[in-house]
Amino acid sequence: MPKPTNSREEPARATMTEFDAILEDIRTNPADDLPRLALADWLMEQDDPDARSRGEFIHARCRAASLPPRDPERAALQHRAEELREGHEIVWLGGLAEYLDSWDFERGMIVAGVSSRFALSGPVKRLATAPGWKWVIGLRGLDLSSAAVAILVTRRILSTVTSLDLRDCEVREQGASGFSQSAHLSRLVALDLGYTRLGSEGFLDLLESPRLPALRTLLVDSNGISADGVKALAESPDLPRLECLDLSRNPIEDKGVIALAKSPHHACLRELRLASCGIRNRSGIALATSTTLANITLLDLRDNPLDEATRTELRDRFGERVLLESDDEN
Repeated sequence: MPKPTNSREEPARATMTEFDAILEDIRTNPADDLPRLALADWLMEQDDPDARSRGEFIHARCRAASLPPRDPERAALQHRAEELREGHEIVWLGGLAEYLDSWDFERGMIVAGVSSRFALSGPVKRLATAPGWKWVIGLRGLDLSSAAVAILVTRRILSTVTSLDLRDCEVREQGASGFSQSAHLSRLVALDLGYTRLGSEGFLDLLESPRLPALRTLLVDSNGISADGVKALAESPDLPRLECLDLSRNPIEDKGVIALAKSPHHACLRELRLASCGIRNRSGIALATSTTLANITLLDLRDNPLDEATRTELRDRFGERVLLESDDEN
């Protein structure tokens, strides 16, 4: 039988089509284990020992992730996965090791860690067609400058990436401008821009990107985003699938929260984090009566100056799904 793309030989076209179809399913449903398990089964049917080991590794990682933290089987599966990784990961990377600053495996797929050197270098343009890049599902920036971010997000390599983690990088307004210019972000499901000095103008630039239709998780905590930035988000119909939004430690105050609570565009929200946002009772009441938050499973309002009457109304609406400062003190 033919070997998969991480081996030294290319598989036959029919098998490659099957392999690509499984990878496509993984990228379309990145949170679902079933496509990954299908890939594991396919790999374990191959002749190549590196492929079979990779299939066992994916199966072990997926199974371990589904078990409770203290389950003995979980520990055994994690140990076996590490053994397999130590013995095969350089082959699994398919030549990517020389370009990457770090890497990890997310239930078998690769999360690549890249520096400014990577983002700005010429070889990065060739990686999109490299066999090893087929396995990259996530990209993590390592101390990227705003200039590097602005270039990186326009690179074709991002066209197959479903998660982009730029936390603690210097994104600022310059880096954010690259998002509105990029044609390669349509697969992004998760975007982490926490602590990136984005600012309200940078956040507005981000919202101007028309190519984030699949985004479900947006983390922009601690970025100096004002009420006007959040109001623009509330009025935007361009993030229709957004489920998790973290705006913590931004000075959005009542104006921004009330606009979000009344938004007709974010009914998919499941998790909303608004800790330390300077919001007061008007915002609390707006959230407690919001139809937008009908499907919320977590509402974080810790470290906001809400009086006890407002807290009571929030608890009546959301029960244990709302986090309030006094809850942690009890």
